[in-house]
Amino acid sequence: MPFNRGLVIWFVVLLSCCIGLALSARSMAATPPTVVFAVNAPGTKPYLYFDEKTGLYQGIVVDFFAAMPSDQQVVVQYLDTSRGRYEQTLLAQKADVFISAKDWLRLPQAFLYSDTVAPHESYLYATSRFYGDAELYTSGGATICTRTNFVYPTLQPHFANGDAIRLDSTTNSTMTAMLLKHRCKFMVLGKDDAHAELFEPSYCQHEFHQSPQAISSVNMVFVVAPERADLLQALNTQLQLFIRSGQRDQSIRKHSGVQQFPKLKGQGCSAALQ
Repeated sequence: MPFNRGLVIWFVVLLSCCIGLALSARSMAATPPTVVFAVNAPGTKPYLYFDEKTGLYQGIVVDFFAAMPSDQQVVVQYLDTSRGRYEQTLLAQKADVFISAKDWLRLPQAFLYSDTVAPHESYLYATSRFYGDAELYTSGGATICTRTNFVYPTLQPHFANGDAIRLDSTTNSTMTAMLLKHRCKFMVLGKDDAHAELFEPSYCQHEFHQSPQAISSVNMVFVVAPERADLLQALNTQLQLFIRSGQRDQSIRKHSGVQQFPKLKGQGCSAALQ
């Protein structure tokens, strides 16, 4: 049989194409999907916050995605935005998801919601001891440090009728600074946020007290863009595993600590010296 050089070249080209297509398909199959997560920059402990030491976002959200099984991994891109622009960012399809409480949204009917990520209780905090019910401290023109663009449903009636005065700050640390400078008498924080913020070694020479009762209790959830029902299902599946395994509770302790209020003067100073 005579040697057909053209047939050999054709066969080599065809084989190369098949191998290239197979490798390309394998590469595409191995590339996990991307999820764009909107952040109220620089974030809030313990849920999602920017860690200046590592230059990366940290928190329960990061641990949640890292714990996903290898065959369900996603690439998470964190998009810096603000609380006031959260909802529009999703509706404009610039992001897929953020973490919040449904009660805090302006357009709650516009989104999909995951199962509960974690319960969230808010308290008043002060530099002196509380006496009596927290309701007593939201009247008489009390000044309360709050976060810019944050919604406080239980406090809003007091702000609206002048019983309490709202003083906004952009971060928890600026709220704490205002409290320590007596620009406000109280500040409002989530319980886990307060542990992460007020037990920082830099505040070791200061004293902080928590109101006897919570002023609100909500559930933190993943707020998902309406067109991402596929993502919602994946998030709920992973949430079940994350909670049942104890990883969620471990993450909360990791990012907020286990200390209890009151936080007394001198507490944590040994850590500040290290």
